[in-house]
Amino acid sequence: MKKQILSFLALGLGFSSMAQIVYTDINDVTLTASTVREQYAVNFDNNSSNEINIFAVDTTIEVTGQLGTQQVPTVAIALEFMNGSKVVGIVDNSSGAGEVLKVDTVQQGTAIDGSSAYVDMSSGSNLLFPGAGLGLHMSVLGNVLDAGDFMNTTDKYIGVKFMMGASEYFGWIRVDVANQAGSVTIKDFAYESTAGNAINAGDTGGANTAVVENSLVDANVYLYATTLNVLNVEGNYNLNIVDLLGKSVCNKNINGNSSIDLNELNNGVYLVQIRKGANVITKKIYVQK
Repeated sequence: MKKQILSFLALGLGFSSMAQIVYTDINDVTLTASTVREQYAVNFDNNSSNEINIFAVDTTIEVTGQLGTQQVPTVAIALEFMNGSKVVGIVDNSSGAGEVLKVDTVQQGTAIDGSSAYVDMSSGSNLLFPGAGLGLHMSVLGNVLDAGDFMNTTDKYIGVKFMMGASEYFGWIRVDVANQAGSVTIKDFAYESTAGNAINAGDTGGANTAVVENSLVDANVYLYATTLNVLNVEGNYNLNIVDLLGKSVCNKNINGNSSIDLNELNNGVYLVQIRKGANVITKKIYVQK
């Protein structure tokens, strides 16, 4: 991951103000919808709190209508909001069974600011799906329903408003979403670090920027037999392994490369999260003895 920062000085009428775009270019991350929820946390301002959690999941939801309560198979690419975050989007009541928060695509060059219409998780008391959908693929009583403005698109932008303290900031996230919400690829993101300033979708701040390398870019996490190996991570970091119920089964503070015996874990799928400062990566492993 590279963090790029561009500062420029705006002059006028005897005063000046500093504006700054913070751009994060990551190695593309692809999340594939499956019964194992895959996710990626976006941290615009590189602090200890993430703003948006993007996830892909193949699951079922309960829909209550005239025929009673139905278990509806659903594939979803969706967002969770943290720390007062919101995204440009709409609330859709067309299903009649509950509200669906859908994220609107923002075209490159479009200003993201306070005039945009935003949604958040409190927009409705009867949410059909717990998140704001980029793409939803559902099968209701044999009828296939596809929804979401990001479905089967490339290089589309999510407009984001988030809070730091009592101030609002604006940013964007660039993603691809496959047909029928099969996967999502997160490519990069940026925000305007001056509170209240607009940012144009796709604006990275220009080419002449300072570059700070993220030490987790080259991290190599793999399982050999029942030994978890972590390579290419320098310095101190936290390693946390969780099961599919979200329970932590191993949490350690480590320095440098490491090998960890997982022989005591039951067979199954686990998520390995490595956190170094504000930077986090998540890898999926399958323990089979």
